[in-house]
Amino acid sequence: MRLLIVADGFRGGASFQARTLATLLSDREEVALMLIRPEKDLYINVPGVKLILLEYPYKRGRIAKFFSELKTIRKAIAAFAPDKVLSFLNSVSPKVLLSMTGIGIPVVVSERNDPYADRAAGKPLNNFLWWLSYRKASHVIYQFENFRKFFPGKYRSRRTSVVPNIVLPAAAKKKWPAEIDGSVPHEGPVRIIAVSALAERKRLDRLLNYFAEIHKACPATVLSICGDGPLRDLLEIHAETLGIKDHVRFEGNVTDVQKRMAASDLFLMTSDREGFPNALVEAMSAGLPCVMLKCHEGLSEIIRHGYDGFLPESDEAFVGIAIKLCRSEKLRKMTGERAAAVADKFSPAKILPLWRAALGLKGEAAVIFEDNMFDRKGAFNAKTARAYALSSVVPYQVDTYLIQTFYGPLVSLFLGKRKTVTGSIEVEEEDMSKMDVLTIGRLVVRIIPHRYSILDHFLFFKLKMRPLLFPRFLKKCARITEGYKIVTVHSLEGAIVGMEAKRRFGIPYFVTWHGSDIHTKPYKYPCIKALTADAIAKATLNFFVSRDLRDKSERLSGGRKAVLYNAADSIFYTRRKGSVDSIKKGMGISHKTVVTFAGNLVEIKNAALLPDIFRAIAAKRPDTAFVIAGDGKLLNYVEKSTKDLFCVFLGSVEKEEMPLILNITSVLILPSKDEGLPLVVLEAQRCSAAVVASRVGGIPEVLPDRFTVVPGPDFVQRFADRVVNMLDNPPAPHPERVRSWETTAREEAAFYEEYV
Repeated sequence: MRLLIVADGFRGGASFQARTLATLLSDREEVALMLIRPEKDLYINVPGVKLILLEYPYKRGRIAKFFSELKTIRKAIAAFAPDKVLSFLNSVSPKVLLSMTGIGIPVVVSERNDPYADRAAGKPLNNFLWWLSYRKASHVIYQFENFRKFFPGKYRSRRTSVVPNIVLPAAAKKKWPAEIDGSVPHEGPVRIIAVSALAERKRLDRLLNYFAEIHKACPATVLSICGDGPLRDLLEIHAETLGIKDHVRFEGNVTDVQKRMAASDLFLMTSDREGFPNALVEAMSAGLPCVMLKCHEGLSEIIRHGYDGFLPESDEAFVGIAIKLCRSEKLRKMTGERAAAVADKFSPAKILPLWRAALGLKGEAAVIFEDNMFDRKGAFNAKTARAYALSSVVPYQVDTYLIQTFYGPLVSLFLGKRKTVTGSIEVEEEDMSKMDVLTIGRLVVRIIPHRYSILDHFLFFKLKMRPLLFPRFLKKCARITEGYKIVTVHSLEGAIVGMEAKRRFGIPYFVTWHGSDIHTKPYKYPCIKALTADAIAKATLNFFVSRDLRDKSERLSGGRKAVLYNAADSIFYTRRKGSVDSIKKGMGISHKTVVTFAGNLVEIKNAALLPDIFRAIAAKRPDTAFVIAGDGKLLNYVEKSTKDLFCVFLGSVEKEEMPLILNITSVLILPSKDEGLPLVVLEAQRCSAAVVASRVGGIPEVLPDRFTVVPGPDFVQRFADRVVNMLDNPPAPHPERVRSWETTAREEAAFYEEYV
């Protein structure tokens, strides 16, 4: 792709980010960097990137000058003929957007400032230009989720993403003493540093006021201010007035900022308005403890107050925290060492995929699946975990797409509100439906929004007929696959996209089948049976999560087939006994043995048998607490039928909380009628919980016979007896035997080698 990045000049945080991004993207794309206000006689070198420096003809009058700038920008963009334009900074973006009216090249805007403060401080004419021009943007990128929430009501038709700044590895890091005795006073001065342009909104006068109080309480402090600007003379006079002139050094513009940070002890920042403060994250990545006056909520996405830095909201709190840090080298070291982790959080490896996704840049492989991000359960977690693992082990770029269905108001009225752990899905949908890119766990996901159809609902679920609108939508989604070398998809919905990609572009597609998409849905809904068979037959290769599922697929269709087992995420591991006891105490089950069911409370999971199984277990082990993690159509039935038992209903549980539940579990039960290869079985084993499950589907492939129960007569009693036996005679745990997603991803990648 030919990408043009437009920035203001060579100096400033936004321009630095533009140059950094241009350099990183130039490795795979043809990138040009255009500066609309380049500084004269300044040598500029951005490796691998074409530079376009604008020169404007002289014009008198503001209006004539403004339109002359638009004409010059338009001419320069047309000359480069990019496929897409990325514009940095809200002083640049309106000019770029207005200049390109009628050209037809999509423009992505990167909003760099705090919109709450910026729009409030802006002049009416500027605010009007922002409103008028931003409506022409194809996509708007914000630095914080809090900033994004400012805009949807104003630019409701725009797609949006949240992409933080990139933080490059620190050139130098703070070297703290190996051991610090908190009772021994720190020797030598406490060196405080501030890095900022000496401009009004940076409020260096406030910093000097604070430092006067800090120095009074801690005389062995010195302040260095790196940076220059129009207020330098006034600030020097202000320092003299406060009586701290001899303890404040105005260093001016320096080229070794990070070395100076590494030689300092504390970083302070007191701006009135900020976007994503580069100086702050650079200081944190260098290992410095940082105190920043909280000027907007987005800063909490950088600093965790009291842990890896401080975000006081008042003058008194700021001075108090700074004095406390000046007096305690031990606290400075602890905070600084935690702060250094920000370098990984905002590293190029983490942030560049977000930029690529927001800009629509493509790699070699595409992973496409349809699921519900508001209800992240087994299959959803398996798809995202495997996609991330694949992208981590292969040398080429892998892009992940999620087809996410949203309910509109009319659909919600007819079908009712849906619920999640945090409340109504519709509330989350209203906020998320404009998002184009999300980070789910560690995976960057590109969202393809789909509006649910009442017509399709009644055709499929009520009349058992093939839907009309959704398959057409899925075929249209195939347009995103153009340019990829392979497409790997999941279940029938993804397979429809894959088949169309193969038909239109000749791209090989690989399908993963997870369970009910093979053993249940084609028979429950016969209208999709032939379509499922066609998808299997035409696929370059079909992956099945178990041998049993692969064998069952033969009843539908032949084709190329392989088994690719699910795995357990690294967040599932065995906790210490003290942590387990603490969790049980918090749940009020300290002296109970825990038996857990985790999954959807639906027919295929045999959830209707849970009350009888629980009751049979409790008859022999009355000390048992039953934990139910999940919801579904049978939830009310199970609740009503277990009122005489000690049951804890948790509802849907977030993936990040499941390791805690599985660690307090003695036995996980899964009395399913059928399964592919349930992820929770592997996750429970990683957490050292025993598992008792039906001998169905792929379960016998990961559990020995003594942990499984064959369906049939007296199933409930035999299942309960097996659980009681596990409680009485706990088996030795072997969490190390459970495969990792990396192992699965390497096996998957081997199938793609001849195509990529």
